[in-house]
Amino acid sequence: MVSADEDEKIGYRSILNFGHTIGHAIEAAASYSKSINHGEAVACGMLCACDIAVSLDILNKKIAARVEAFIKRAGLPTHIKGVKVSKVMEAASYDKKIQKGKRRWVLPKDIGHVLVCDFVPADIIMKAVANRLRPT
Repeated sequence: MVSADEDEKIGYRSILNFGHTIGHAIEAAASYSKSINHGEAVACGMLCACDIAVSLDILNKKIAARVEAFIKRAGLPTHIKGVKVSKVMEAASYDKKIQKGKRRWVLPKDIGHVLVCDFVPADIIMKAVANRLRPT
């Protein structure tokens, strides 16, 4: 299915971007330091996407808690230290998935089901990011 959607026109490949929008922004905001690897950044990005989806009433809080528990069990962080919210927000504005001036979001609706959208208000994004970052 994914190979049939190399240009992300159908949506199959877009599903793989769950967590990457904020994850890549975290990596960039951390100047791609070795202290935060790709998997850790994407895991935190997945939780930001869950937080956004809960705020938009797309995802049930209990499902978001299950995702967080799974990420913890996998040994991945649920919060990132030493990265500024403003730097993450700035880096997210350069995301490669921006189409027609709008950032595309892959937001979970349930386990195994996502919504690809471009309607997330900036204040909700900022709140989700701030919730997942910790000062050093």
